Parts: sequence; structure tokens; C-alpha cells
Amino acid sequence: MNPRGFTIVEVLIALILLTVGALALAAGSGLAVRMIGRGEQLTGAATLAGRRIEILRRQGTSGGPGCGGLASGSVAPPGQLAEQWWVAGSGAARTVVVVIGYPGRWASSSDSVATVIRCV
Repeated sequence: MNPRGFTIVEVLIALILLTVGALALAAGSGLAVRMIGRGEQLTGAATLAGRRIEILRRQGTSGGPGCGGLASGSVAPPGQLAEQWWVAGSGAARTVVVVIGYPGRWASSSDSVATVIRCV
């Protein structure tokens, strides 16, 4: 350092370092926003799948002997999350797979949940 102040080279290096740090911070915040959005989608999909499983569980226990009220199906309201579910098996239990589909930025995505519902 010069006793009269900073040299132009020192000021330029400080500005370059500050710019690189600001760009890294901006890139990191964009990634954080995308991750928060994805988390909201996953939370919505998990909540919807849980609701569908509970509906199917109630149908299985109230549909008579042998899970008579359980059937595969789908619901796809326009502009919302789409649900598809499959019921398989026989005897004292049914395997249920619920798939929740949602539009992505460039392509559609889906998540699935599987469980076993015991028949009464």
C-alpha cells in the first residue's frame, strides 16, 4: 500500500474479487429458489398421496368383506396435480400404488407412494 492511498491495481483487484463474490451469491440464491419450489411440489404431492391412501383405506374397511370397495382409478383436474392409483392383490390385503403427476418447467414429473391396506 502506498502511504498516500491505494494504487489503481489494488482497487481493480478488490473490485474483481467483489464482483466474483456477488455473482456466486446470485447464482446460489437462484438455486435456492428452485430447490424451495421443488420442495413445495414434493410436499403437495405427498399430501395428496396421503389423502388418497386414507380414502382408499376407508373404502377398504367399509366396502364389505374382502376389500370390496377398493378399485383402481384416476383424477386429473385441469391445471392441478393429477392422481392415479392402482389396487392389486387378493385375500386379506391389497397393495395400493398412488402416483401423483405434476407439470415441471420443461417436462412433467411424478412421484409415487406404495402401501398395503389390510382388509377387514
